[in-house]
Amino acid sequence: MANLIDNSYFTGEINLPGELLTGTFATIDSYIAKYEKEFLIKLLGYDVYKDLLANPLNYAGLINGEEYSVQFNGAKTVKWIGLKNTEKISPIAYYVYYHFMRDLATATATTGQTMPISENSAVISMSHKLVFAWNAMIELYGSYRDSQITPSAYRYLYQNQPDKWIFTHIENQNLWSL
Repeated sequence: MANLIDNSYFTGEINLPGELLTGTFATIDSYIAKYEKEFLIKLLGYDVYKDLLANPLNYAGLINGEEYSVQFNGAKTVKWIGLKNTEKISPIAYYVYYHFMRDLATATATTGQTMPISENSAVISMSHKLVFAWNAMIELYGSYRDSQITPSAYRYLYQNQPDKWIFTHIENQNLWSL
Protein backbone atom coordinates (compact mmCIF):
# COMPACT_ATOMS: atom_id res chain seq x y z
CA MET A 1 0.00 0.00 0.00
CA ALA A 2 1.31 3.46 -0.89
CA ASN A 3 1.51 6.18 1.73
CA LEU A 4 -1.85 7.58 2.79
CA ILE A 5 -0.70 11.20 2.64
CA ASP A 6 1.59 13.07 0.26
CA ASN A 7 3.25 16.49 0.13
CA SER A 8 -0.07 18.18 -0.76
CA TYR A 9 -1.07 17.96 2.93
CA PHE A 10 1.57 20.52 3.94
CA THR A 11 -0.40 23.70 3.36
CA GLY A 12 -2.17 26.23 5.56
CA GLU A 13 -1.25 25.83 9.21
CA ILE A 14 1.51 23.33 8.40
CA ASN A 15 2.79 24.96 5.23
CA LEU A 16 6.21 23.95 3.95
CA PRO A 17 8.14 25.91 1.33
CA GLY A 18 7.90 24.47 -2.18
CA GLU A 19 11.60 23.61 -2.40
CA LEU A 20 11.15 21.20 0.52
CA LEU A 21 8.29 19.46 -1.25
CA THR A 22 9.57 19.03 -4.80
CA GLY A 23 12.81 19.05 -6.73
CA THR A 24 16.36 18.59 -5.50
CA PHE A 25 15.68 19.40 -1.85
CA ALA A 26 12.51 17.30 -1.53
CA THR A 27 13.07 15.48 1.74
CA ILE A 28 9.51 15.42 3.01
CA ASP A 29 8.76 12.16 1.16
CA SER A 30 11.25 10.20 3.28
CA TYR A 31 9.71 11.70 6.43
CA ILE A 32 6.23 10.73 5.27
CA ALA A 33 7.38 7.14 4.67
CA LYS A 34 9.08 6.87 8.07
CA TYR A 35 6.65 8.73 10.32
CA GLU A 36 3.40 7.58 8.71
CA LYS A 37 4.41 4.01 9.52
CA GLU A 38 5.40 4.98 13.07
CA PHE A 39 2.11 6.85 13.57
CA LEU A 40 -0.01 3.96 12.30
CA ILE A 41 1.77 1.42 14.50
CA LYS A 42 1.15 3.63 17.56
CA LEU A 43 -2.49 4.07 16.59
CA LEU A 44 -3.25 0.48 15.62
CA GLY A 45 -0.59 -1.82 17.05
CA TYR A 46 1.70 -3.79 14.76
CA ASP A 47 -0.70 -6.67 13.95
CA VAL A 48 -3.53 -4.36 12.86
CA TYR A 49 -1.01 -2.17 10.99
CA LYS A 50 0.11 -5.24 8.99
CA ASP A 51 -3.53 -6.12 8.30
CA LEU A 52 -4.22 -2.55 7.12
CA LEU A 53 -1.34 -2.85 4.62
CA ALA A 54 -2.56 -6.22 3.39
CA ASN A 55 -6.29 -5.39 3.37
CA PRO A 56 -6.81 -1.61 3.09
CA LEU A 57 -10.43 -2.04 1.95
CA ASN A 58 -11.24 -3.49 5.39
CA TYR A 59 -10.20 -0.13 6.88
CA ALA A 60 -11.87 2.21 4.37
CA GLY A 61 -13.78 4.07 7.10
CA LEU A 62 -10.64 4.68 9.13
CA ILE A 63 -8.65 5.75 6.08
CA ASN A 64 -11.24 7.86 4.22
CA GLY A 65 -13.54 8.91 7.03
CA GLU A 66 -17.02 7.80 7.92
CA GLU A 67 -20.06 8.69 9.98
CA TYR A 68 -20.91 6.40 12.89
CA SER A 69 -23.45 6.39 15.71
CA VAL A 70 -22.87 6.49 19.46
CA GLN A 71 -25.20 6.49 22.45
CA PHE A 72 -24.61 9.76 24.30
CA ASN A 73 -27.73 11.31 25.79
CA GLY A 74 -29.58 9.54 23.02
CA ALA A 75 -28.26 8.51 19.62
CA LYS A 76 -25.68 10.86 18.13
CA THR A 77 -23.93 10.79 14.76
CA VAL A 78 -20.20 11.48 14.74
CA LYS A 79 -18.18 12.25 11.59
CA TRP A 80 -14.62 10.94 11.58
CA ILE A 81 -12.67 12.81 8.82
CA GLY A 82 -10.31 9.94 8.12
CA LEU A 83 -6.55 9.64 7.90
CA LYS A 84 -6.69 11.03 4.37
CA ASN A 85 -9.33 13.28 2.85
CA THR A 86 -9.99 16.03 0.33
CA GLU A 87 -9.70 18.71 3.05
CA LYS A 88 -6.02 17.71 3.41
CA ILE A 89 -6.32 17.56 7.21
CA SER A 90 -4.75 14.47 8.73
CA PRO A 91 -3.24 13.54 12.07
CA ILE A 92 -0.49 11.84 10.07
CA ALA A 93 0.42 15.13 8.35
CA TYR A 94 0.67 16.96 11.69
CA TYR A 95 2.84 14.12 13.06
CA VAL A 96 5.15 14.19 10.04
CA TYR A 97 5.32 18.02 10.11
CA TYR A 98 6.32 17.99 13.78
CA HIS A 99 9.21 15.58 13.19
CA PHE A 100 10.31 17.25 9.96
CA MET A 101 10.42 20.75 11.46
CA ARG A 102 12.08 19.53 14.66
CA ASP A 103 14.88 17.99 12.61
CA LEU A 104 15.12 20.98 10.27
CA ALA A 105 15.73 23.41 13.16
CA THR A 106 19.43 22.56 13.43
CA ALA A 107 22.10 20.73 11.49
CA THR A 108 24.70 18.39 12.94
CA ALA A 109 28.28 19.42 12.23
CA THR A 110 31.63 18.23 13.58
CA THR A 111 31.46 21.11 16.06
CA GLY A 112 27.98 20.14 17.32
CA GLN A 113 24.52 21.43 16.47
CA THR A 114 24.45 24.46 14.18
CA MET A 115 21.72 26.74 12.89
CA PRO A 116 21.90 28.25 9.42
CA ILE A 117 21.93 32.05 9.23
CA SER A 118 19.69 33.65 6.62
CA GLU A 119 20.33 37.01 5.05
CA ASN A 120 17.64 39.70 5.57
CA SER A 121 15.72 37.60 8.08
CA ALA A 122 15.82 36.68 11.74
CA VAL A 123 15.72 33.15 13.08
CA ILE A 124 13.06 32.74 15.76
CA SER A 125 12.00 29.81 17.91
CA MET A 126 9.71 27.34 16.21
CA SER A 127 8.48 25.91 19.50
CA HIS A 128 5.02 27.48 19.11
CA LYS A 129 4.59 25.87 15.66
CA LEU A 130 5.85 22.53 16.94
CA VAL A 131 3.53 22.54 19.94
CA PHE A 132 0.60 23.58 17.72
CA ALA A 133 1.28 20.77 15.22
CA TRP A 134 1.71 18.19 17.97
CA ASN A 135 -1.48 19.19 19.77
CA ALA A 136 -3.48 19.34 16.51
CA MET A 137 -2.29 15.79 15.82
CA ILE A 138 -3.32 14.71 19.34
CA GLU A 139 -6.80 16.19 18.86
CA LEU A 140 -7.33 14.09 15.72
CA TYR A 141 -5.50 11.05 17.15
CA GLY A 142 -7.70 11.02 20.24
CA SER A 143 -7.55 9.51 23.69
CA TYR A 144 -9.50 7.27 26.03
CA ARG A 145 -10.22 10.48 27.97
CA ASP A 146 -12.23 12.00 25.09
CA SER A 147 -16.00 12.17 25.06
CA GLN A 148 -17.78 9.58 22.92
CA ILE A 149 -18.84 12.33 20.54
CA THR A 150 -15.30 13.62 19.93
CA PRO A 151 -14.40 12.87 16.30
CA SER A 152 -10.98 11.23 16.60
CA ALA A 153 -9.19 8.14 15.34
CA TYR A 154 -9.34 6.63 18.82
CA ARG A 155 -13.10 7.10 19.15
CA TYR A 156 -13.67 5.77 15.62
CA LEU A 157 -11.59 2.68 16.35
CA TYR A 158 -13.24 2.22 19.75
CA GLN A 159 -16.65 2.04 18.03
CA ASN A 160 -15.37 -0.20 15.21
CA GLN A 161 -12.70 -2.18 17.05
CA PRO A 162 -10.60 -4.35 14.82
CA ASP A 163 -9.37 -7.64 16.32
CA LYS A 164 -6.03 -7.33 18.11
CA TRP A 165 -6.26 -3.52 18.24
CA ILE A 166 -3.61 -2.03 20.55
CA PHE A 167 -3.72 1.73 21.11
CA THR A 168 -0.67 3.68 22.30
CA HIS A 169 -1.67 6.80 24.20
CA ILE A 170 0.29 9.95 23.23
CA GLU A 171 0.31 13.00 25.52
CA ASN A 172 -0.10 16.68 24.63
CA GLN A 173 2.98 18.89 24.71
CA ASN A 174 3.56 22.42 25.85
CA LEU A 175 6.41 24.85 25.11
CA TRP A 176 8.61 23.12 27.67
CA SER A 177 7.92 19.59 26.32
CA LEU A 178 6.21 18.63 29.57
